[in-house]
This record gives sequence, C-alpha cells and structure tokens, in this order.
Amino acid sequence: MTGRIQKIDIVLIQLSFEHLLKLLGNRETLWTLPRQRGVNMSVELDKFFQKYYSANIMRLAVLGPQSLDEMQQTVEKIFSEIPDKDVEMPMWNDPPYGPEELQRWIKIVPQSDLRALYFTVPVPYSHPAYKTSVSLSLRYC
Repeated sequence: MTGRIQKIDIVLIQLSFEHLLKLLGNRETLWTLPRQRGVNMSVELDKFFQKYYSANIMRLAVLGPQSLDEMQQTVEKIFSEIPDKDVEMPMWNDPPYGPEELQRWIKIVPQSDLRALYFTVPVPYSHPAYKTSVSLSLRYC
C-alpha cells in the first residue's frame, strides 16, 4: 500500500488514540489531524508508554557472530532495566471503521501510471488462531 493510500485510510479511521498507534504516520497524521480532533499526542504517547512499556509483552530477536553467552550478556546489559509491569498485551475490540467510514468508493488520481484496486475488510482480531493463517486465507480469496 502506498503512502498516499495509507494517508486516506488514516483520515477515514475513527481516530481513537489506540488505533492511531497502529499506524505509521507523518506530521499531518500524527500531529495536525489529532490536534484538529482534540487529541494531544504527547500526552497520549506518555500515557501509553507508562502503561504498556513492560518487558513481559516485548520480544527480542538477536543475531550475531558472538557466542550465545556473549550475546546473552550484551542483551541483559542493555535491556535488563526495562521494567516488568506484568501487564496484558493491549487489545482493541472496537473496530477502527464505523458505518460512516465503510462502503465507500474512493478514487485517487495517481502520480504515476498505476492501476490498482484495494479492498479494506475489517476482520476480528485473529492472533489466537495464528496457526491457521486466517489472515492469509482472506488475502487470497
């Protein structure tokens, strides 16, 4: 998905801070739009950080030429101060799109010769069934 198309998605989304966290953005999408909607991103990011910055919901993969013991020492030295707040992974059950945002036809004038058709289909959170690759099934319907 190109940046211009993603920008339209960000504009259409029901902008709660939690949904915004899941999106990549730029000055407009992370500063201007939230301010227009009365959201202070600095305050919201700090609240999110204070609540969810916890070792128990983080994952780290390390690859290098060092021995396993050397890598473990390095990782422990760098990351051991991250607090373990014993929080649960955040889940958002409210959909990012409401009735006003769904069932829209949006035509974008391309900046280059491009023909593409994108469908956005909101699906329920499927991580508990990740072994069945539910999202891959939807991709190739």
